[in-house]
Amino acid sequence: MAFTESIVIGVVSGILTSACLLLFVQIFRNVVLPWYQSLVYSGLLIEGTWIATKIPSSTQDVRLELKQKAHHIEGTATYVLNDTMASTSERIRNFRIAGSIRERFVIMTLQHTDRERIGVAAQLLEVTGDGRRMHGGRVFFNVGNDKISLSDITFTREALAIINPTPAKESSTPKPIRGK
Repeated sequence: MAFTESIVIGVVSGILTSACLLLFVQIFRNVVLPWYQSLVYSGLLIEGTWIATKIPSSTQDVRLELKQKAHHIEGTATYVLNDTMASTSERIRNFRIAGSIRERFVIMTLQHTDRERIGVAAQLLEVTGDGRRMHGGRVFFNVGNDKISLSDITFTREALAIINPTPAKESSTPKPIRGK
């Protein structure tokens, strides 16, 4: 084997080894570790749809669609302007959510999905009650007055089904028996 061949084989095998190690590390970080964290995670689950029910002096409705892997949170937020007189802003704005939950505290950052628009917010929320309510504060860039503003905000988990808490009364009249 020539000296040049030995160098080429050494370099190529080093590159292939590095690529295999990089692939293994990426699979471990992106597949194995999140799977394991979800398996052993015993904290609060907030995945699902949340609706803003209380935003003081706001002219918009807010809907969060959250996905959760252990303590990591991601998803989308949709802001819909419900004041038809306000024409300074677009009617529907969508944001990407990234955040985390520790104990019962949720930290989220929101960034506008349209990179040509300015839009950023941060929220610190506490999950309260029986886990179907989040209350806290948000800091955001107000495009209406070009200032950083803050406000309280409350979210409630969207109801999956409406359940009647009082059972229907059975009729005292006997039901006819259908015979042959």
